[in-house]
This record gives sequence, structure tokens and C-alpha cells, in this order.
Amino acid sequence: MVDTDEATFDRLVIEASHRVPVLVDFWAEWCGPCRYLGPILEEVVEKYEGQVVLAKVDTDRNFTLAQRYRIQTIPSVKAFRNGKVVDEFIGALPEPSIREFIRRLIPTKADELAGQAARLESEQRGEDALGTYREALQADPRHAAASVGELRVLVRLERWPDAQAAYDRLAGPLQVQDDVIALKARLDLARLEATAPSMDDLRAALRRNPQDIEARFQLASLHAAKQQYREALEEYLTVLKQDRRFKDGAARKMMLHIFEIVGARSPLAEEYREKLARAIF
Repeated sequence: MVDTDEATFDRLVIEASHRVPVLVDFWAEWCGPCRYLGPILEEVVEKYEGQVVLAKVDTDRNFTLAQRYRIQTIPSVKAFRNGKVVDEFIGALPEPSIREFIRRLIPTKADELAGQAARLESEQRGEDALGTYREALQADPRHAAASVGELRVLVRLERWPDAQAAYDRLAGPLQVQDDVIALKARLDLARLEATAPSMDDLRAALRRNPQDIEARFQLASLHAAKQQYREALEEYLTVLKQDRRFKDGAARKMMLHIFEIVGARSPLAEEYREKLARAIF
């Protein structure tokens, strides 16, 4: 346990939290619940043998710090990791609740492996990253970051059957995250590519009959599968203008998929969202 103040807070809390989680107990001498909570916090933290640090701030002597962290009630305990508040509680919690609060802050084996995998992924070491994400999932089969990481790497490696299986294993709440929606769109496009005729055949069909809406839709899907998104959007837009109800509005749905892939706020998405709106309305 360390006492900290306005002069030492950045060093003892902010900088230290990049190495281990730091609990900050905001308290005051006159506060009865603070006197109850303090010894329990110290005892529980001591059992973690350096995996978490406890720092104490006397709010009467460090008013600026109390204002900075919007302390309105004491005792107030904030957990810092990587320089930021990641969790907090107010009041004198019982010891079992404090133990559970701290347990959530300590990185698990799966957390550490998922972090290693993310670093490997950022270094373009896809196969190594995939193996490490899978190690994390062996340690914790429902680990969110590892589950999404496995899917992301499989999509980048274009291992479509494995990617589909990884997607199917995702918990429901993960499937509606923006990044996962974009990955699912890539999966859907790959499935379309696998069943479509060649691009040359489709272009030949359109030269023979520019109104061949099925050929144009398949051509758009091939462009999308090859990540030629502007060409895909243009062809889907042509399909939509020709028949917005084609395949139950599939052209519009595919355009929305591409917006997710390229980024909903990207210049390309903004440009074609406006064109889509004009075509529909």
C-alpha cells in the first residue's frame, strides 16, 4: 500500500497502472465507512502478492485530485489500468465483493494469450496469431477478444469454412458488434464468389444482354468478394435501379454489407449511401 498525493499521483498510479492494476482508495479521516473499508482493502490486496497495487488518497488534503476524478461520496475506489479508470465502486463493500472486484482486474491466462496473439496479428504473422488465439480459447472458450480475433485472422487468411465455424461459435452479443458484422459480410461475399460464374463469363453475358439482372448481381458480388468495393457498389446500384425488389432487395442489403466492411463513415460509404438514398426515394 502507498499513500499518494497530487505531486506523486501520476507516477504512483497512472504510470504504475501500465505495469499492474492499481486500486485507488479515496478516503478521509472523519469518514467511518472509510475506516472500515481501508483495512479490508489492504488485507485483500496483500494476498495478491504484487499482482495489484493499492494507493490511498486523502480527499481532504488532495481536493484537486478529488475534483479531477469527480469524487462526491467516500469511500470511493477506482481501478486504473493502462492509465485509465476501468472500474470503480462506492461505499464499504464486504470482503467477498472486494475479492471479486479485484479478481476481475487481474489478467487471466486467456487475457495474456489474447494480447500476445493481437501483437502477432499486428506484425502480419497470421498463422502464429491464429494458433495463439486458439490457445487462449482453450484456456477460456468464451473469451471475447480471442473469439473475435480467431475469426478476424481466419477471414484475412481466407480460410472460409473455418471462419464460418468460428463465426457460428460466437456468442450472440458478439455477433452484433460492428467489427464482427463486417467480418460476416466478408464471409457472405466469399460464399457468393464460390458459386458464381467467372467474371469474364458474366461480362460476356451482359454484353449480350445489358438487362440480364442476375448476371449483373453476380458480377457485383464477384467484385465485392475481390474487395473491389467501388465497382461492386456501382453494379449493385444499377441492379437496384433496374428492380429494387430483385431477390427480396438483395442489392440494397449487399450495399449495406459493404458499408460495414469499408467503414460506415468512410468517404466511399458516404458517397454511395447518398446515391442509394436517391435511387430509393
